[in-house]
Amino acid sequence: MSQEQNPEDTTILAAIESLTQGADPMAASEARGDETTETLARLYAEVLGLLPCELEPVAPSPGSRERLLASLGPGPGLRAGDSRPVLVAAPAPAPPAAEPARPAPRPAPGPIPRRQSRWPLALAATLAFAFAGTSAWLWQVTQSQGDEINRLRQDLVAQQQIALRAEQDGRQARTEIDRMRSQFTLVTSPAVDVRPLRAVGNAQPNARGLLFVAPDHQHWYLSVEGLQPAPEGGVYKLWWVTPEGPQDAGSLVAQGGAKIQMASDQMPAGISAVVITLEPAPGSPVPLGPPVLRAGP
Repeated sequence: MSQEQNPEDTTILAAIESLTQGADPMAASEARGDETTETLARLYAEVLGLLPCELEPVAPSPGSRERLLASLGPGPGLRAGDSRPVLVAAPAPAPPAAEPARPAPRPAPGPIPRRQSRWPLALAATLAFAFAGTSAWLWQVTQSQGDEINRLRQDLVAQQQIALRAEQDGRQARTEIDRMRSQFTLVTSPAVDVRPLRAVGNAQPNARGLLFVAPDHQHWYLSVEGLQPAPEGGVYKLWWVTPEGPQDAGSLVAQGGAKIQMASDQMPAGISAVVITLEPAPGSPVPLGPPVLRAGP
């Protein structure tokens, strides 16, 4: 299959043929003056002017000059039969194109620093506040429990004291009941010896008393009423009158006419009379004051 040739391709082939034959395209263009020759000269100049800028200079291999001269044939710089080379000025090589600036190598990327998260600090702060609040609450609970324990301890001590007093009161009540029972038994006994005490003189005419003596002549009960309070420093005393003389049986305390009671389970034998005197001092060994009440001769 045939392909139609481009006029420009035909011109390029004609230029290459002229170079091969050693002709000067510029001189041929001046001689012929046709359009084809002008185009050939122009292409020749453009090709020779662009070659140094497009290609890098390369050192020729050994023997390339001889092969080039042999292919071109004898020219104006070399005569026929002369083997000496004639120096022909070669076009100056174009300066090598400046290499584009290479970007500086980037440093190898190091480990990307991780942004520290804030939620652990927030969590720690929250836990600290929670711990502080819990500690304060526990401290308040402990204080309140301690106060409650102290109050309960004080209540327990108070209750123990109340129970102790109640026990003492119970013992006293039982003692009083036993005493009253014995007095009642003594007073209601058919064999009891009752000795009334009457006022002596007109000093205290409203004073009176009763002495109950058990059949064993040991247990006795005395009840006195109407005695006026003793003057300052004085005291009422009960005396047993025996053959050996008067014996001290105890002191009586009068309080505004209140009833006075005395009892004992000991009584000397051979009592002939019972006397209550107003003594000037509590420690009188014998009756020194005037008699107030008397039973018997």
